Amino acid sequence: MVKMPVIGSEIKTAGNVAYYDFKLGKKTALSNELQRNHRQSSFRASFKEFKHHHFIDSRTSSKTSYYRLEGFKATSKVDLNRTVTTESFKNMFLNTPEKYREELFKDLHTDLIKKMHFLDEQKVTFVGGSILFAIPENPIGDYGFEVKYEKPEVKFIDFAHPIKSEEKGYKTQKDSVIKGVIHLLKDLQDAHSQIKELG
Repeated sequence: MVKMPVIGSEIKTAGNVAYYDFKLGKKTALSNELQRNHRQSSFRASFKEFKHHHFIDSRTSSKTSYYRLEGFKATSKVDLNRTVTTESFKNMFLNTPEKYREELFKDLHTDLIKKMHFLDEQKVTFVGGSILFAIPENPIGDYGFEVKYEKPEVKFIDFAHPIKSEEKGYKTQKDSVIKGVIHLLKDLQDAHSQIKELG
């Protein structure tokens, strides 16, 4: 068994570690994958795909942005839900001292570019996979002094529903997941610009 470090465990001095879980892809359940990998009946798998698509994916930012905020544990300075896009990143910036926001933007941008290239090189993709952000919040020391900047952590999670390159739906799902990361990059850049305009 491989023991993986807990995401966010390397962030030592922040007052809090915030977590944002973004589900990637336009569709987060596919019947053919559920039948093949999870031995679900055709009816049950089709029903699950229908339920996910019509009651979750199509009513969230997954429909247009190929990702959605699935969950978060963070100090909310803006309204966060499954339909938001730039607001998640605005919240990250608003919980970071102004002098560290540029570094946070650069680190997140670099991480997302690396993740996009990694996904593009793989011979397997995932349905319902997520990308998890661990962000240092309000890095203030015990006596009110700001502590040094700490890098955020960005990791892929939720690998339960794989599709291999030779299997049906691979290219469509892979493209959908990569589009999700492209939209995350765009929304990160838009949020960064909007926060800079606020001063």
